[in-house]
Amino acid sequence: MDYQMGLGDTGINLVATLKSDVSGTQTAVDFSTYASVVLFMWPEASATMTVDGVAGTFSDAANGQVSYDWGSGAPSVGGNYRAKFVCVNASAEEITFPRAEPGYFTVKVWAEAEITT
Repeated sequence: MDYQMGLGDTGINLVATLKSDVSGTQTAVDFSTYASVVLFMWPEASATMTVDGVAGTFSDAANGQVSYDWGSGAPSVGGNYRAKFVCVNASAEEITFPRAEPGYFTVKVWAEAEITT
């Protein structure tokens, strides 16, 4: 699960279908009974959070789809970022996605100089 966006692209959401391994098959998680989802994101070369546990939404909970609206929280610097979603169920138990190593997905933010027309 990797994501790409241009620097300053606040009009699009980061949307992902979160999956878990069920008997060797990647299956979308049913989040129908989950309470919340948050996004954490940090630059590849740093541990300083760019997005630090900001609320997302379950855009299609039954089919594992989550969404994060960048709004004013979009990265202000181009580069490679690492990100993960943490989902909280009704019992306040946290589950981190992606479930597989290395435990994050990549968000590539193109700087203006990298965009060609």
